[in-house]
Amino acid sequence: MRARLHLTLSLASLAALGPLAFDAVLPALPALGKEFGLSLPAAQSLLSVYMAALASAHLLFAWTSNALGKRAVLIGGTLLLTAGSALCALAQVPWELQAGRVLQGLGAGAAAALLPLLMRPHASRRLRLLTDGAIPILAPAIGALLVLGAGWRYTFWMAVAACLLLLVLLASAPAAANKAGDEFQFGELMGNFTYLRYAACHALCFGAMMAGAATLPVMISLDLGLGAAHIALLQAAGASVMLVQSFGNPGGPTRQRVTGGIAVMIMAAAFIVAWNQLEQGVDPFYYLFGCWAALCAGFSACAMPLTAGALKAAGRHARAGLSLLQFASHAVAAAAIRLTAKGNVEDAALITFGSAAVMVIAGAALLPGFIWRSADIKH
Repeated sequence: MRARLHLTLSLASLAALGPLAFDAVLPALPALGKEFGLSLPAAQSLLSVYMAALASAHLLFAWTSNALGKRAVLIGGTLLLTAGSALCALAQVPWELQAGRVLQGLGAGAAAALLPLLMRPHASRRLRLLTDGAIPILAPAIGALLVLGAGWRYTFWMAVAACLLLLVLLASAPAAANKAGDEFQFGELMGNFTYLRYAACHALCFGAMMAGAATLPVMISLDLGLGAAHIALLQAAGASVMLVQSFGNPGGPTRQRVTGGIAVMIMAAAFIVAWNQLEQGVDPFYYLFGCWAALCAGFSACAMPLTAGALKAAGRHARAGLSLLQFASHAVAAAAIRLTAKGNVEDAALITFGSAAVMVIAGAALLPGFIWRSADIKH
């Protein structure tokens, strides 16, 4: 019983690092930008540098774990995340925030790279409900409560506390030797065009969604004059929709699920682009709420079969395939956030979600020729 509790707490803590470093920070962006004299688009750069560091960490720590083992890599990553969170919490000038976010991204990447490998032997519906559902839903709510009740710096102190708990759990866990199948080998994937096309489509769809998530604080704070609680509500709604999709395990052919999900994403993005032309009597926040929930539902519907297709194409290199897919997805997200944040604040919805629709269409264009003729992918 004690060993099982230790395992559950360790995996839950690892799963919490990413949401605490990204989802919990989104509601804090308006307050953080105001204190440092940053515009909200400038504050969005804190999200793009985090995503870029996270992307790099996927490959860096996957290779490092081959040599040093998973436990050493997780401890090193957690120390980086602790240092980055503390630096952000104590920051007095913008560059300190930027440096802290880079360290946070590198540290969270260690958990993100190895968590699927650690979860697979111990996967249970209850544990997945905690790591994939409760934590992503609660993180923005906790972040908003801290911003409203104590200040944005406490969002980062909360991440420090979670890291310290994880360090205690990792230090008390028995070391385990790497198995041969646990190693990450990327070489053969570079010539696997079926895998690369699935991964590219997933990366573009993920990048479109994350660019939208990074723009929500701009739209809610500047366009609607609302605060952290409303930003958190939208985040929690999106996470809830994706949780329902994940556990609902919808059936049907892969072609149907991918095309349906992509179509919903494109339509939801198009509706958000048009939100400034709403008729009188339509509440813009609830309109945005419905469109964002639909966008998240569309992404969840197509992401699962795209990931399954990529891993099936990767074959015996599926672990390396998942790591490379995560790298590509977060790298595209970092670039998308960076590029869309350069536009005018007044046109944030048009620039971001118009770009999101184009990215999803580009992802879909990579698929015809093999997915339409493929059999259903079981996962």
